[in-house]
Amino acid sequence: MSCALDASARAIWQKIKDLTIGAIDLANGAVTTGKIRDGAVAFVDLSPQVMDHLGGAITNITMLWTPSADTSVVSAACPSDRIPVSASCDCDSENGTRNIGVLNACYIEGNGAVAACYPEAVTYDPFLPAPLAVVAPVCLGAMSADGTPWLPMSTGLTSTGTGSQASKMMTSEAEAQWHKEQQDALEAALSKLQNERDIYNRRLSERQR
Repeated sequence: MSCALDASARAIWQKIKDLTIGAIDLANGAVTTGKIRDGAVAFVDLSPQVMDHLGGAITNITMLWTPSADTSVVSAACPSDRIPVSASCDCDSENGTRNIGVLNACYIEGNGAVAACYPEAVTYDPFLPAPLAVVAPVCLGAMSADGTPWLPMSTGLTSTGTGSQASKMMTSEAEAQWHKEQQDALEAALSKLQNERDIYNRRLSERQR
């Protein structure tokens, strides 16, 4: 009797076409964990919407520091697949071979971070070079379960789906304009700090006369 029922059930199952049974056809609680054999449902058996949702989920979040040091004002940009979330800055007198520095600015702007160090006025030596400013933006990145990286977009760090979808999104006119604005913002912040440093250095030199 059991064999006959199994054969009948298999015959009915074979007559059901793929995707012809929807959630509306099932009574509440009709399909339970106990009725589904372990390993019976594979990833390919899920609907495209569910596969996209699971495949796009973040499985790995990483931080990257990209330090840079140069004169008394410096900037550093994050890699193209990451967004800046904070900045770490310092002033370096290089073991006394430069003037002692006072950190004047340290913040993220656009697609990176900037830092500025002013010579300390009391110990200032006009015969020594300016202190080095060191900046290291902390850059956030993420990877989806399907191996697709999340990318910086105007909406934030965003899942872009497949590689072709990512390429299309990244090359859209609106996103290209946004990325240019981020780079321009970083460069503008650097220029502003450079101008302020020049004013400070000029006034400091005048005080030494």
